[in-house]
Amino acid sequence: MDNGTFENTESTFMFGDALKVSPCLQAGNNSFESYFPSGTWVNLYNRSDIMNSTGMNQMIMPTSLFTTVHQKEGSIIPFQ
Repeated sequence: MDNGTFENTESTFMFGDALKVSPCLQAGNNSFESYFPSGTWVNLYNRSDIMNSTGMNQMIMPTSLFTTVHQKEGSIIPFQ
């Protein structure tokens, strides 16, 4: 993880080094920015929104159905 990972933690956070949680905290937002550490990140909800980051802010299009969570490519998250 790089230093940018720990900025703006009141609106987004990492869960370990493999999950990036980016909730939309303002009603009516069509998009918002969230910092992503370097790597490839896959949206856990639809598995099709893939972000390639070099350690920078990315635009996220939220939905009212779920909280935006991305998984770092190559990591393993066990589910039951």
